[in-house]
Amino acid sequence: MRAQASPEPLIFEISRPGRCAVALPELDVPPAEVPRDLLRDDLPLPEVSEVDFVGHYTSFSQMNYVLDTSFYILGYCTSKYIPQI
Repeated sequence: MRAQASPEPLIFEISRPGRCAVALPELDVPPAEVPRDLLRDDLPLPEVSEVDFVGHYTSFSQMNYVLDTSFYILGYCTSKYIPQI
């Protein structure tokens, strides 16, 4: 019986104030007008670095069956449906 891996921390648990995972370029078009009732100022978003962000979601992807790192046990007839070209 395999030992259970420790649970992955929530993205909010690795969040630290001031971190930013993206750096967007300046707009080259005028910003769109958004109705005031559609804007939210109270939405808490995690502040993580790009490395933390990518590592967090990569570890989640490894919790599923990963075709790139494992042997796929189904027969050859089903392999044509696996998009790993």
